[in-house]
Amino acid sequence: MNNDKIIICVTGASSNSGKTTTACMLIERLKNCAALKTVTVTNEEKHSCPKGKPCGVCESLCSNWDLYEDIETITKEGTDTAKLYNAGARPTLWLVTKIDYLKEAFLEILAKIDNHILIIEGNGVPSIYKCDINIMVLSTNGLIKKSAYKILKYIDFFVILDKNRKSIDDIIKNQPFELNKPIYCLDDSKDREKFLNNIEEKINGK
Repeated sequence: MNNDKIIICVTGASSNSGKTTTACMLIERLKNCAALKTVTVTNEEKHSCPKGKPCGVCESLCSNWDLYEDIETITKEGTDTAKLYNAGARPTLWLVTKIDYLKEAFLEILAKIDNHILIIEGNGVPSIYKCDINIMVLSTNGLIKKSAYKILKYIDFFVILDKNRKSIDDIIKNQPFELNKPIYCLDDSKDREKFLNNIEEKINGK
């Protein structure tokens, strides 16, 4: 934990679970946040994409880690970083790193961020740094990837984005692990407000 900053990490049980949407909700509510999207490359020889759907970024990684912070890259239409930026995060940064260099890269970036609140999107950081709040967006079909299993013990809140309006009870029953922390459905306005209020209370209590 960093005494000068509040660090909130938004993780996901699976790809396309709603990490960016959740992070944007926090950015819009908390104001004056910085945002950092993290992508960890798990296969150093082939630079394989952690999603299994290569976009060319991981394959082009020539150093141990790269940080993208130029406006043209960050605000490219349709990207997660553009959504974070448009939600109000200044700065918005994008880290692509070999997994063994995640801690080195993160600490170097963290030292340069002046904002009181940093919102991180990605599953890597909770395993190498004690964040103030860790959130996991659950998969509606119960899928969970390895990187999510590794960080379950650090999670403070579970959230659901129920795009298909499935039964929340069914979604919870589908999860292959114990949900032993508060759960919020962010598509429900009352539940979303409770979640955001809870986050604000934890921040104010730091």
